[in-house]
Amino acid sequence: MDVLSPLPANQAVAFARMSRSSLSCLFSRRRRASLVGALSAKYLFTLLRIDSWAVRGFALGTTSHGIGAARALQVHDDAGAYAGIALGLQVLLASLLIPLMFRWLG
Repeated sequence: MDVLSPLPANQAVAFARMSRSSLSCLFSRRRRASLVGALSAKYLFTLLRIDSWAVRGFALGTTSHGIGAARALQVHDDAGAYAGIALGLQVLLASLLIPLMFRWLG
């Protein structure tokens, strides 16, 4: 999993400018992490014997963002609902905590 995948787009741009890395590289890494998570989730959940649609959806929404939430909605309605909730909570927490982290790091 890519470390930068939880960052919303505007904060990812700020991070790229701060670390002097290219934006195209940053966004391609985020997209790749989302696709890998959405494509491998079924096999990983089966391997770990996770049967709850709520847990599957919440995990996909948190780790694979929009692509994972869309995939969860295709698979089961409950998984899609929990993926949407997870996606919203993750973005809300990131928008509150990342500025504090940047202020703390200096």
